Formats: sequence, structure tokens, C-alpha cells
Amino acid sequence: MAEPAEYTILVVDDEPTIRIYLKMALSLEGYDVVVASDGADALIQASKQRIHVVFLDNDMPGLSGLDVLPILHRDYPDVAIIMASAEAGTGIATRAMQAGAFDCIRKPIDLDDLLEITARACESKTQS
Repeated sequence: MAEPAEYTILVVDDEPTIRIYLKMALSLEGYDVVVASDGADALIQASKQRIHVVFLDNDMPGLSGLDVLPILHRDYPDVAIIMASAEAGTGIATRAMQAGAFDCIRKPIDLDDLLEITARACESKTQS
């Protein structure tokens, strides 16, 4: 199994406290973490460096996660995208999976769930 330091994760969320929290938590696990404050910034960050996993919030001003997801999936098909949403129901998750998401996680985020999904996403990258 590859080490976390071999993976770069892009955290995309318009809420600064969530970005900081996730960057700190994932960095403590050994991942290299880059952040973006919205969908447009996410596309810029993805074009600047090799990203392995994207943690993508759905509910953002401007481009939503569901707007950005198919673009990332098309332009970077080897990137695992984890969609996050606070919305109840399975509609967002279903649409995200149909658009190419690796997995979906519900907000508020359970850190253990996030770390487990992130590890699985990274492991999928070593098998592809």
C-alpha cells in the first residue's frame, strides 16, 4: 500500500473553517493538501498540479460541486472525487455517482468516515 505522503488531496469548500479543519486533519495523516474556496478555484488548482483525490463540497456559490464534478471527471479521469453535501436524501449522491464521483459523504463530516473513504480512494489509485 502506498503512503499518504504520495497523494495530493484538493479540498474544495466555501466555508473557511471546514477547509482549515480538513486540511489540518488530512495533513496530520500525512497527505499533501491543497485548498480551494469555490468551484472555479478548484479547476485552477487542479490544472496547476497533480491531484489524486478531490474532496468537493456541493453547496457553493457560483459553480456548485455538481457543476464542477463532471468537468474534473472529464479533464482528470484518474482523480477520485469525493462529493460532500448537507442535503438530505439520496438525490445529490445519486447524481454525483452518475457524474463520476468515487464516493459521497454527508455533512456534517465524520472525520473517521472521511479518512476511511480517502484511504480507499488513494488505494484505488494504486490499483489503476
